[in-house]
Amino acid sequence: MIGIAAIGCIIDLARGSSAKGGLNIGIVVAALVAVVLVRRSGIFPVIIAPPLVYAAGSIILLIIRSGGLSNRKALYDVAANWLVYGFPALAAATAVVLVIAGLRLITHK
Repeated sequence: MIGIAAIGCIIDLARGSSAKGGLNIGIVVAALVAVVLVRRSGIFPVIIAPPLVYAAGSIILLIIRSGGLSNRKALYDVAANWLVYGFPALAAATAVVLVIAGLRLITHK
């Protein structure tokens, strides 16, 4: 999950955008791939991972773009972007994980 989200971060850095497109799409795809590939006994960490991975990606983008955490205005901007642009991606990633994990647990696969 971290690898695919990192690719999304790299795409965002290359495009010059804050945590919007690449990371958002990357987290949904990463959640889908992770929940499909993980063993049934390892589903719980995948269920809780999307918000944690997204937060880590956002923090990494913040540190790279602002040159550290000393710029408070940049910190507020990234936090607002995370709330505005991150919530739909986190909701979609969590929904994908919950639906597929539920189906896997019901069908015993």
